[in-house]
Amino acid sequence: GTAFGGYGILGIYASTLKKQQEEDVPMTKSDLGWFTANVLENKLVNAGAFAFLFYLSYTTGFANALTTQPEEMIQGYMDLFQSAAIVAASSFDLVILSTVAASLIPGDLKRRGVVDSQKANLAALSTLLLPAFGLFAYVLLRPTMEEE
Repeated sequence: GTAFGGYGILGIYASTLKKQQEEDVPMTKSDLGWFTANVLENKLVNAGAFAFLFYLSYTTGFANALTTQPEEMIQGYMDLFQSAAIVAASSFDLVILSTVAASLIPGDLKRRGVVDSQKANLAALSTLLLPAFGLFAYVLLRPTMEEE
């Protein structure tokens, strides 16, 4: 799950993003690859991905367990982490993906013309503190790029 989600979010974005010519000049959609400009920059797609994340958290019972039985859920996770290698590997994947995403956010905001480093750092911090949810919220709420 995290490998698919991580590549789907970060891999395609990073591989289709064209190199910025001058660091202080904001990018436009025409500077992006077709997939990035038309799919990853689409607010409807981003809202759908954010809604799907919430849907998954409720249908799997994650949200309910987190709010009603947090101690049991954390203990169950720790038991699985120690006994199942896939849980440990997926957890490390999520940490790596969240760290990479958080490191990309300040540059992404700069490309969008946002020069407030405090705002960029808070957005990056939300991605670290709320893995997946913070990143999806950022992608949904970030400023849109200019057309040209």
